[in-house]
Amino acid sequence: MGRDGHPRYPRWVIRYRTLAAAIAAVALVAVAGCSSAERPSAEEWLPTWDAVVDTVPTYAELGDPPDEQLCSAALVELRSSASSLRPTPDRSLDDPVEEWVSIAEAIAFDCPPESRTLPNLEYAYGELDRLEAEVSASIVTGGGG
Repeated sequence: MGRDGHPRYPRWVIRYRTLAAAIAAVALVAVAGCSSAERPSAEEWLPTWDAVVDTVPTYAELGDPPDEQLCSAALVELRSSASSLRPTPDRSLDDPVEEWVSIAEAIAFDCPPESRTLPNLEYAYGELDRLEAEVSASIVTGGGG
């Protein structure tokens, strides 16, 4: 017992309780952040998605080898508008949209991309097409809210 008559706990118990409370608070914030009430409807979000997709020049427009000025302009537009895609209408869209943005930025930044994951421009555009189809399919099947 402490001098004031209350039980005295070892430091590790106090630290454990403090850590447990902090973890619980973070978990609560994370769950609240994933709430569907915070997400836009598919109808609200789709025009933004379409506008961001349109910022990336097509494979034919970009050319091979790509036009570096067009890449630079696309990168500026993409980086200024990509944040408006978050949050998505549904958690199932988060990963494909994030991956799409990452690949689109790689196309515009690397101009052309050359890496293990994106060996060339044609492959990168194929991945963009695949992800766009995944987003569309998810929205059509109800994953878009």
